[in-house]
Amino acid sequence: MLTVDQIKQICTGTKNPIDLTNTLNQVLPTYKIDTKLRVAAFLAQCGHESCQFNVLKENLNYSSTALRTVWPSRFTSDEMAAPYHRKPEMIANKVYCDRMGNGSEASGEGYKFRGRGAIQLTGKQNYTKFAESINKTLDETVAYCETFEGAIASACYYWTVNNLNTYADSGDFVTLTKKINGGTNGLQDRQKHYDHALELIDETIFTESVPNIPVDATVAVAVIVPLIVEDIEIPDEEAVEKDEHWFGSMFGFFDD
Repeated sequence: MLTVDQIKQICTGTKNPIDLTNTLNQVLPTYKIDTKLRVAAFLAQCGHESCQFNVLKENLNYSSTALRTVWPSRFTSDEMAAPYHRKPEMIANKVYCDRMGNGSEASGEGYKFRGRGAIQLTGKQNYTKFAESINKTLDETVAYCETFEGAIASACYYWTVNNLNTYADSGDFVTLTKKINGGTNGLQDRQKHYDHALELIDETIFTESVPNIPVDATVAVAVIVPLIVEDIEIPDEEAVEKDEHWFGSMFGFFDD
């Protein structure tokens, strides 16, 4: 089993190490992410994607300038982008409409099914597939993905349907990164955490039963829902191009 001390060292800066450790210990084995190589790869990749499991819901608070960079096919002029400046709900409904199973911009489904989880589950179609896999309704699944357990479970689901254990088992960390990121953004940071995790995790990580680590009652409520940063403005220089080619690079999971 993973220990809190290991998680603190591997996922440096994580806000809720006890809750995170409990959740990982309970969820990872159910998705066969249960060996040293698999767990190390999962922690390194998902930790990078979610700022060490602190940011588990998509931040869409972009400026109009950034929108032209991030979604150039959706915002083809400054005039088109201006009304969406720093309006996350409007942005989500615009950029995610009419794809991934979502309805029109007016349907509101782009915002409802925006990215959630350690590897952001995005789009009504993908939420529906995940909901079916865990025997929950669509609305229940949206709410579930805003809990620590749901954020980890949805990432494990992505990991499973994309057969990422294969790359973890072979040690092909670069291909694994491409399968998750669509490229090799942040590869150095991912590799650093991966190497550190391999040093700390025991070969027999899940060969014994996994007990729950007690959570202080004064913080129990606070750690159920992950940190949300939608109100934080994304600096223009941190905008990441996320156009049709970006979605195409996700190897079919985020289907248009």
